[in-house]
Amino acid sequence: MKVNFSASDVDELFGQWNQQLGTVLQANFNETILELPPRLGSGQVRHIRLYPGLEILIRQLKFCDDLTFEMQSTNLSRLISLDFYFSGCAGAVFEDVREDLTVFAGKSVLISASDLVGKIEFSGKQPLSAVSLLIDFKTFKTIVQHRLKQTAFDQDIDQVLDHIEQGFYCQTATMLPWMQTAAKQILDCPFKGVVRQLYLESKAIELISLYLHQCSLNVHPSSLSPQLCSEEIERVQLAKEILLTNLEHPPSLLELAQRVGLNDCKLKRGFRQLFGTTAFGYLYQQRMEKARDLLKVNTMNITEVAAVVGYTNPSAFGAAFKRMFGTTPSAYRRQ
Repeated sequence: MKVNFSASDVDELFGQWNQQLGTVLQANFNETILELPPRLGSGQVRHIRLYPGLEILIRQLKFCDDLTFEMQSTNLSRLISLDFYFSGCAGAVFEDVREDLTVFAGKSVLISASDLVGKIEFSGKQPLSAVSLLIDFKTFKTIVQHRLKQTAFDQDIDQVLDHIEQGFYCQTATMLPWMQTAAKQILDCPFKGVVRQLYLESKAIELISLYLHQCSLNVHPSSLSPQLCSEEIERVQLAKEILLTNLEHPPSLLELAQRVGLNDCKLKRGFRQLFGTTAFGYLYQQRMEKARDLLKVNTMNITEVAAVVGYTNPSAFGAAFKRMFGTTPSAYRRQ
């Protein structure tokens, strides 16, 4: 199915979505919720306004079939879209841009443009779950430059701003674990009212800072460690899967390296390049994410949850959980 849009801002785009697709619209002062009609699939799109120039878009959708959005958004002030994909697949073709864009689970993408003409295709084969920040460029620049004035001049960040300001700019990257955690916290925000707005605003700023950090590392590729070849990347990915299936009793670093056919130094470098942390930093993050999911279900006590993710000492588990999420397991469960 194809749907055509021609909009000058996000609110107008949402209005056209509601009019053309016949979705159920819920709206209040700072949030709009659009439900996908059964003829197209199921799920919701949530548009949250934090303050002028900074908004959040949450998409949790399952299309019955592939869906194509043909867009013509012109005369916009420069808008930055920073997307984080948890599941699903989308492809985009933009006018005057040579390369097609494809994003999928575990990827982030930043698009900066004032005119956006092209089409976006969403796959109907798997659910789409994504968190996006919509940022007016002037707001983005104010947020970043205000902090640059308070700290030592950062040439790398200044170069990133220059890139984003030039014409059509697009950059995809692997979603690092820290980004994944912050974006997931937006998705699962437990708060309401003013506290919710402040919480979401803080997470949006956190995601901006993490993305800029990742971009600044890529400004000078020669300063990074030697890049892995495709076979080595596959072996690091295999090591990741081994850790995910052995959260309770993970192998040591040397055992893990031997199982995937890499030396321990290359395995450590591979985890840093692909996931932005060490092998056991990644393990810690995944253990805490698993623990959080189990606490939500509320079928185990905290000692049992700790054991499932490899902690024999509930106090050590509590300290690790608080370090990751800023609250204790028992307090999180009460939220």
